Amino acid sequence: MESHGPRKRKTVLRVSRITEDMDRLLLKDAEEKGTSVNALINSIFTRYAEWDRYAGRFGYVSIGKDLLMPILAATDEKKLVEIADKLGGELTREFILFWFKRVSLETFLAYVSLVCRYGGIAKYEMEVTGKEYTITTIHELGMPWSSFLEHFIDHGLRDNLGIQAHFDVSRNSVVSRFAAP
Repeated sequence: MESHGPRKRKTVLRVSRITEDMDRLLLKDAEEKGTSVNALINSIFTRYAEWDRYAGRFGYVSIGKDLLMPILAATDEKKLVEIADKLGGELTREFILFWFKRVSLETFLAYVSLVCRYGGIAKYEMEVTGKEYTITTIHELGMPWSSFLEHFIDHGLRDNLGIQAHFDVSRNSVVSRFAAP
């Protein structure tokens, strides 16, 4: 029989006690999201497995855009680009090696997806046509953040994978295009 849906993963039943307050909160949030409590709990576990258990080790902090925007506005753009150049190469490599144990195009793309999804650096889409890749990041933090993202992604690709990307940068988006080696 041919399967047309998503692959089913083997599951296990795990019973856990939670407070009544936590149960009410989960029920309320699941209803607001139009999902089941089980699906909500699975998304919480997935976030923990993919992000939280590692991010804390690297000192990630959550910061709202209303706080970050004035910091970006007060920072010299040349200095911001310098920081992005350095971090794009070094920090990206450290994270990828820690998370995935090897640096490759696949692990780089997984890293970008994780830092966008959970780190909140931007919204992210990727399109692949053969060996041609297009990564689109969209944010609400203005040109300084676009410059930061451009240099961060550029050095992540160049320093770790030897890939030269082409960029289209605007006030609230960065589009990176490159060919896989």
